[in-house]
Amino acid sequence: MIKKIFLAVVALTFIEACSSSSSDDSPSVSPDNFDRGALLTNLADNIIIPAYQDLSTN
Repeated sequence: MIKKIFLAVVALTFIEACSSSSSDDSPSVSPDNFDRGALLTNLADNIIIPAYQDLSTN
């Protein structure tokens, strides 16, 4: 009996958490000016390639 009540409370909590409220407007997405290409180049040059070279020498 307690297990059924617990499962019902958990299910209702999930349903309530997933439901949308009318007062909550979705946030507007603003474009960012972040250069992802530079980030990926830096990541590859300074982290991935040296780690791969270290792995291949060991």
